[in-house]
Amino acid sequence: FFFNDTATTEIYTRSLVGSVRCVQETGYQRRVHGIQNMKKFAARFLLRPALRTLCSPIHSVGCKYFSEYFKNFDRDTIKKYDDKYYEAKVYEKHMRAWKEPLAKKKAKKARKVERLKNLVKKEKEAEKLVVHDSNEGITLPYDPDAIFAIIELCGTQFKVTKDDKLLCDKLPYEVGDHIELDKVLLVGTKDYTSVGRPYVADAKIYAVVEEQTKSKKVIVFKKKRRKKYQRNYGHREDITVLHIDHIEHKLNNKALTTYDYLQKKKKKKKKVLCVD
Repeated sequence: FFFNDTATTEIYTRSLVGSVRCVQETGYQRRVHGIQNMKKFAARFLLRPALRTLCSPIHSVGCKYFSEYFKNFDRDTIKKYDDKYYEAKVYEKHMRAWKEPLAKKKAKKARKVERLKNLVKKEKEAEKLVVHDSNEGITLPYDPDAIFAIIELCGTQFKVTKDDKLLCDKLPYEVGDHIELDKVLLVGTKDYTSVGRPYVADAKIYAVVEEQTKSKKVIVFKKKRRKKYQRNYGHREDITVLHIDHIEHKLNNKALTTYDYLQKKKKKKKKVLCVD
């Protein structure tokens, strides 16, 4: 398969490899595997020996070049040119199928990390205190029976007052345990309302676990018509019953000073009448 004349070898090699490419591009799909084998055969027995001759140590002694086309090529370039005919298209396709999405995912993660570095964190805002009547002000201590709160428990918001019974998802406590709930979103009395951002500071709800039980049965009925499929069963969720003892809220100085500052700011604004 290797001619004595180097030019003839190169022409025969290029023509054979080129014809394989043409057939691969224009042929039917069922002939692809046979064409790939022909291409590998051409590269192994025709082009590879010629390039191996060029890269051999004899080349440096004074052997003639395989062709003027390869005269200015260095060893790395010839190796890339040689390996091009041994590349497996199907293998590279499958490798790209998982490498490209992985590279995109890494780039997206790097962009997210960079974005979080440049993100300016907002300072926590103080709770908002709203006085219902500014002339009367706030009467302390407040009436413990006339106070309510909105709390967050098990991902749900509940409005509670003193001596209320609260049904929530099952909590990991025994019957008779005293628990303390500190995720208070809002506290309201006769004189003022305190809104948390997100939670009210110095506000706590004290409760007692009364019972660990199950909810009422819920009937689950499934049916597929004309399929002879019908299912009927019930479900009871585990719940915890809490009794609210009392609600505690201490007005901190920060909330009062914020309220006084806002009141002073309102007083400074004066209405100006335009007189002709």
